Amino acid sequence: MTQQQLADAACVALGTIRKIERGERGVTDATLEAIADALGVDPGRLRTERGTVNTRVHDALPALSVAITTYDAPEDGPVRPLQDLRTAVADATCWRVAAQYGPGLLSLPHGAR
Repeated sequence: MTQQQLADAACVALGTIRKIERGERGVTDATLEAIADALGVDPGRLRTERGTVNTRVHDALPALSVAITTYDAPEDGPVRPLQDLRTAVADATCWRVAAQYGPGLLSLPHGAR
C-alpha cells in the first residue's frame, strides 16, 4: 500500500501520514485507529514505546506552564484587559498548533523566563 492509498483509506492527509512515518509528529488515538483500520490491524500493533524527547523547548515547558498560569492572576498587580488576554490566548494557540513555542517564550515578561 502506498502512502497515498493509506491516506485515502484512513481519511488522513498524505502530509500527516508522511510526518508520522518520519517521526516528525505524533499521532492521535483517532488517527491511529483510522490508520490501523485501513491496514486491517489492531491499533496496538502500531504503537511503539518511544523514549522521551528532550529538547531545550521541551525542558522549558513546565516553567512556561507555571508562568502562564500565574501571569494573569497576580496577587498585588494590575490585571490585563480582557481583549488583551483574548489576543494573547489566540497568539499562543496559533504558536502551539504550529509547534512554535519560541515566540511564546519570548513574549513572557522578563521575570517569568
